[in-house]
Amino acid sequence: MAVDMCRGRDLLSVAKQLSAAYSTLERWYYQLAPQRLAQPKEHEAPEVVCLDEFALQKGHKYGVNLMDAQTGHIWQVTEGRSREQVRNALQQWPFRKAPHVVVTDLAPGMAETVRQVWKHTLVVADKFHVIQLFSKALEATRKRTHARGTHRRGRHEQRLLHTIPDKLKPEELQELKIWLAEDPHLKRLYFALQDIRTVYAVQNPRDRRGSTSEMD
Repeated sequence: MAVDMCRGRDLLSVAKQLSAAYSTLERWYYQLAPQRLAQPKEHEAPEVVCLDEFALQKGHKYGVNLMDAQTGHIWQVTEGRSREQVRNALQQWPFRKAPHVVVTDLAPGMAETVRQVWKHTLVVADKFHVIQLFSKALEATRKRTHARGTHRRGRHEQRLLHTIPDKLKPEELQELKIWLAEDPHLKRLYFALQDIRTVYAVQNPRDRRGSTSEMD
């Protein structure tokens, strides 16, 4: 159970929840997690894998895992996230055939390391980090051009910009429309973020109905 609780969370927070020593949970994790890995001999080599880092102890200790993007099978769990440690993890890939695509974050070092080991593998940025990049650019522009008034006003502006349009009230949409009309740069960033969200929300590319670059 403890190992299952560590999925998507750092070990320190799980240890606190279980009232267990961090060192004890870490030992359990490294003893038991490999037993939960999918067995390569029972599966064909995956075409697309996700390369993610995770926190063993947030802010201090990290590891990386390789997961099948289609089945969710975890193929490797390795301690450390330096280039050398990631390179060693990739070189221990349990299949003869390298994946066709690796989905990972926007860190240049991660992508470069993948290309060094698997020269013909495509490296794709995962959608979470792409959306995060656009969101940060939007927020930075808001702060630079509209950082005025009260903290409450700032929170209101953040909500207008970062909430999916369908979730906003009609009067909020109207307020946002007027605001964006006054700032072309902010408007471009805002609709770029909405377009990216639309692309990721659609499973079949043929179903895409064009851009959201005009607000109703």
